[in-house]
Amino acid sequence: MTAKRNRKNKNTRPSNLPEEPFNLFRSIASAITSSQVSHKPILERLLYFLGHSSLTQPTNSENCDIASHCWNIKLSGEQVEWISFEDVCYLSDVLFRELDRSFEFLFSTLFKRKAETCCPTEESIRLATLFLRCCLKIMALLLPKPELVLEKAKTVHLILSGLVRVSNEDCSFVYTHDGLLDPRHTFLCTWIEVFMDEILVNKSIRGLLFLVDSASSSCRLFPKHHRDSVVEMEMVAAHFIISTSDAKLNEMCVERLYWKQLNAVRASQLSLSAAASLLLNPLMFSAPSFIHAHVVLLVSDAIGICVKGLDLHHIARYIDAFEKSVGLYTNIMCKSEDASPGKFGVRMNKSPVAFERHLLPSTLEKVNDVTLKLTDSLGAYQISNAKRESNELVACSVAYAKESLCIFDSSCSEKMLSQTLSIIGCVILRASSDDVMDSALQKYYASSMENLCLLASILKLMSCSVLQAIRVLRYWNSHQPEAVGNVQACKEYKALMDIVQRFEQFKVQLPGQSFLRDIMESLPNSHVKSKWMLTHYSGLLSVSFALKLDFLVKGSVFGMVISMYLFILEGGDLEALGNSVCHSENPSCSMPSSGSEILAASGKAEETSVDRKQSGAVALKFHKIRTLYLGKMSEAKDPESGPDSGVSVEEESCNAESFLWCMAGKGKVKKSDVEELADFIVCEPGKDYSDWLKGRERFRKQRWNKIVPQRWNKKQKAWRENKRKVSITRK
Repeated sequence: MTAKRNRKNKNTRPSNLPEEPFNLFRSIASAITSSQVSHKPILERLLYFLGHSSLTQPTNSENCDIASHCWNIKLSGEQVEWISFEDVCYLSDVLFRELDRSFEFLFSTLFKRKAETCCPTEESIRLATLFLRCCLKIMALLLPKPELVLEKAKTVHLILSGLVRVSNEDCSFVYTHDGLLDPRHTFLCTWIEVFMDEILVNKSIRGLLFLVDSASSSCRLFPKHHRDSVVEMEMVAAHFIISTSDAKLNEMCVERLYWKQLNAVRASQLSLSAAASLLLNPLMFSAPSFIHAHVVLLVSDAIGICVKGLDLHHIARYIDAFEKSVGLYTNIMCKSEDASPGKFGVRMNKSPVAFERHLLPSTLEKVNDVTLKLTDSLGAYQISNAKRESNELVACSVAYAKESLCIFDSSCSEKMLSQTLSIIGCVILRASSDDVMDSALQKYYASSMENLCLLASILKLMSCSVLQAIRVLRYWNSHQPEAVGNVQACKEYKALMDIVQRFEQFKVQLPGQSFLRDIMESLPNSHVKSKWMLTHYSGLLSVSFALKLDFLVKGSVFGMVISMYLFILEGGDLEALGNSVCHSENPSCSMPSSGSEILAASGKAEETSVDRKQSGAVALKFHKIRTLYLGKMSEAKDPESGPDSGVSVEEESCNAESFLWCMAGKGKVKKSDVEELADFIVCEPGKDYSDWLKGRERFRKQRWNKIVPQRWNKKQKAWRENKRKVSITRK
């Protein structure tokens, strides 16, 4: 009796529903076909139903026909609507019809006509993207009818084929005068990201696309013999090509390597879970470093610290992304097991063969072409940055640190902000004056710009992921004290700090790092675990200053800012640390009483910091010169003058102030600084220092102009040799 009653209930609607209930999906379809209703809120609501609602299994038994399939849509535990399979089919037909129309309009307008005649708006691209999302989501409900879902998969395959085909063509994008992206670039990147996100989350769509592609004879998207991951790899390659296909985008690639506050940023269409699964794909470790870096940056974009709001439920994913990024960073900072000592690289198999086999020959050819252009562009960028003065890098670093303080939440007082900026400013000055040993720089000099870009991208991912985790913990601590209690007692905080403590494994070998370590040891009960991250970032900053790579400098500075935010979370007070750091740097220095001294007059603070560093360095240099000349002149003087000959030499020397003004040239130098430094200098009588300085400058320029082409030719030769070996291997 019981079994019989259950079977009956299985095939009938609940008795408490009305005879003719309100039909949700058919109402949505009618609203979409109507021109009087705004489609955007309807599609967003539909996406919420399809993506976040609870869809039970079909209520019919297995021997029932397709037409009797129905789902019970539940939202927040409350029953909303019974949806029949016929309703799903009807809505899917409407959605795919609108998708065809939207794609045809955008594609023909952007790539077949001149963009000046009819340029689509951002709103039309967003609306078409919502149609694409809804179509990919609703395909999962069409699986009970294979012939129908395959028909829809053919439409999706044609759209994806068009996107990939355009990405492999030579396309120079056009930008507005205020630097906004070309709508073609926005359209291509957005739609490929939507495809990646849905395919990585829903494996059934990936299988359908591969099945349609295998049966296609005209437009194949994927290699025949590799089914696993080929869909993702082809789309990753297409996204990489679009993002680096012209000179303007190459410039933007450098800016993507570090955090930058922008007024208008295109939100990533990749979810964090999908991006993380892409990052862990084993093929990524055999991909070229540029593509690997591109994927790491996609994960940073998915976290979206500037674009997306804070999701308190994603803290586990933030911590997981931080742990994975620290693992990548540890690998790339270690010596390669199969390489010569000191070589900089990932401790994994970097053979590109495994990755290349998952791409079509046309895609691989375009990837190689774009990679070569990107290498040339970054080589020119490296040469340009090598000419920058250290003082300029110091000033930019302090300004960037001040700009980065906006990531702190509103509960941080101005005093905390000023203390943070003072500590980081002192560390920057230390790092810029560090004498970085050749052994510390060897692996960086031996590395290519590809590996350095990969390093910078991992730095950005580490900082973004740990920042979001800190924000959630700070929110819990301030808004939910009754539910969470002490945030340091929760498991998420302990997991985060255990990952942070892994920075203890890195060596402390630079002067700035030893300086910080000694200060931390004097404060044994403060910042027990987070101190290792700040200490490591200070050493990396010293190396970045020596390399004069702007994106590595800013990546290290941003990492230090995040470390200070972690200090606030861990200890809550920076006064003891700030006093120790600033007084060790300059005993006459004191911590600012309020943030207004730095935040309201940042230019003056930067100028003071740079001037102090210049004064100390120049004084030390001229003190050495004074010792050298005193020794030489003492040997040449009359023996009857006695051992105190230095006094007579100083009286016979030329005016040191004249020499300093000659050294300053047209630079802005204060008279008081000149008078202070003059006491350290003894000039050789009769020597034309003006001519000597000009000759030294000519010699340095000639030597630099000779060294730079030699290094560049060496890299080009290595690149051509490597490309020749790859082509021989393929044959």
